[in-house]
Amino acid sequence: MSKSIALICEAGPKPTKWLNNKTTPASLARRGRTWTLVLDEYGLRLFDHEGVEVVAIARDDLESAFRFPSVLDPEDVRNLGIVTAEETYWFQPDRAAIALIRADLDEAIVRQGPEALETYRRWARKQFLVGSMGLIGGPLAAYMGWRLIGGRHVPGKLYGLLVVVAVMGIMQFVRGCRAMLRLRGLRALEEEETWRM
Repeated sequence: MSKSIALICEAGPKPTKWLNNKTTPASLARRGRTWTLVLDEYGLRLFDHEGVEVVAIARDDLESAFRFPSVLDPEDVRNLGIVTAEETYWFQPDRAAIALIRADLDEAIVRQGPEALETYRRWARKQFLVGSMGLIGGPLAAYMGWRLIGGRHVPGKLYGLLVVVAVMGIMQFVRGCRAMLRLRGLRALEEEETWRM
């Protein structure tokens, strides 16, 4: 069963001094135009505003083909991206479209069988474990660093680094929690698929 989703193009992330990303003239020309994303049992096909197929990605590679809007994404926190070998295509974040894409990705994992689900389960648990260590270790390292250098005359940037360590630990914990929540949804979807058979 194929799903057709309309997406509005964005120019992409603005270049920053931290990232070496560039907004190309081609991506600026696409901005505001409506493209069509088709998800089916074979994978993904992306058509431009004239109906010409621009990208085709196989079903096995879909999980790594999407960049969802997230504070945890260092490249672009607000747009939906489709990654190819040549470039990343950016689109405005439509909640309904993102929900359909995520549901399709979850169904694809469940359809691959118990081995794929077990692989994701191991990955999610590892993310949660690392996140738990980050939740405890990040702020603890920041506190200990603050205590060690608190009485000395140290540049303010060093204190900023301690705050970054604490925030990164908390963000890793959030990533681990999201992975476990997705695992719970995958298990529910697997039970539903089993019930249908």
